[in-house]
Amino acid sequence: MSSQIALRKGHTSRLLSCSAAAIAAMGLFAASASAVVIDFENYPTGAVGTGPSWPQDWSYISGNMPQVVTTGPLAGSKSLEFLDSTAGVFNRVLLDLRPTAKDYTPLGSDVNMSMMVQPGDSNVPTTFPNITIRTLTDAGVANSINFAHGNDGNYFNYYNGATYVSNNPTGFTVGNVYQVDMVLHKTTETWDLKVTDVTAGNTVVYNLQGLGYSSTGFGSENINFLDLVSYVSTGTDDTRIDNINISNVPEPASLSLLGIGGLLLSARKRLR
Repeated sequence: MSSQIALRKGHTSRLLSCSAAAIAAMGLFAASASAVVIDFENYPTGAVGTGPSWPQDWSYISGNMPQVVTTGPLAGSKSLEFLDSTAGVFNRVLLDLRPTAKDYTPLGSDVNMSMMVQPGDSNVPTTFPNITIRTLTDAGVANSINFAHGNDGNYFNYYNGATYVSNNPTGFTVGNVYQVDMVLHKTTETWDLKVTDVTAGNTVVYNLQGLGYSSTGFGSENINFLDLVSYVSTGTDDTRIDNINISNVPEPASLSLLGIGGLLLSARKRLR
């Protein structure tokens, strides 16, 4: 009997050790994952800037600085508003995703990127207001999407390889809120795109896979910036962005490890 008890204790000890190792590995996986979540709730209202009061790193490039506003937010109580009152000026800011930027760790080979977008309208003919969302590497623009309001309709544009595809008449509705989801695959130099009309009951507008990067050779480059650009040739274009989420896509091996860790945790509870 004593030998059986000893054997059982030894088995339990080994299982608990494995479980502890799995838990530690899960913690390591969580620590190594990169995630950027920006809902602007903790941002001060007013122009985008840098400094200790800003929880993430932004860079002002040109035009009128976007504002964090409490009027008409897309989710929660605040959102980022591009309000263009200067004719022919590109309003442009960058979100710094480099490992050297504070609060960030390197993005892996597959990256999830999503945000809420409310495209605006200048209400002035021939002004073509638009908002462009793109990612930048050292080599240039990796991928890009664009909401453009034109005289003959609303165009939704995106990169597919070196070609900039313009989709109309599907387009979009000015003032509606859209959920934009992208997955960038650096190894294959492809990206997936899904656009959902939240205002129209979460209707899927586009669901595209395997789009090409804007140029070959960018897959070996790190994704350094999220680039947001608003433009209108005259008048005022009111566009809002909210709930920016950027994270690594877990590797299959990491997902398997998490599954094993979960099983061992269950076994540990039963033994106790």
